[in-house]
Amino acid sequence: MSTTFKSNLPEVAKGIEEATKKAVAAGAAKLHELTVKNLKQQGHGRIYRIPGTKTLGRGKTAMGRARFSGYAASGTLDKASKRLRSKFYVASAPGEYPAVRLGDLSGPRGILLTLKKEDTSWLGLVHSPLAHAAALESKKSAKGRRPFLSRTWQENEKAIQDAVNHAVATEMQERMTGGA
Repeated sequence: MSTTFKSNLPEVAKGIEEATKKAVAAGAAKLHELTVKNLKQQGHGRIYRIPGTKTLGRGKTAMGRARFSGYAASGTLDKASKRLRSKFYVASAPGEYPAVRLGDLSGPRGILLTLKKEDTSWLGLVHSPLAHAAALESKKSAKGRRPFLSRTWQENEKAIQDAVNHAVATEMQERMTGGA
């Protein structure tokens, strides 16, 4: 009588590896999505001119500034207000998410998502290659810091964890039913 033993350990290890990768990707994608959403919020601070924009012409800036946040008598924005809206932005107050000034931070190259394998671990990196992003996140300035990544993580940790748990459960269910 002979007995044979076949180990499924390599397949199990591969399944765990894939489930981990998908879970990390899901959590990082959720953090990325929430960060970009938060960066597109309107600020509640002072009004500033967007760098590199021209004035409306001689003597029109002061009048236009007064109309910037208001509406015409008809309830619609007049032409001067529409033109000014593209030349000014509302800054964020200390502790808020950074206001959209030029849109580079909330744009497609502002916040990046990278999956990286280190030894036996998967890392989901949500980061920004822009120089001013690190200063906004951690720099202590007279105007106050504007953390966006750490604050998004802290405010949405449960939602991100739920995304990771859902990805793991889905992957394991697929493997158990033979769908993968």
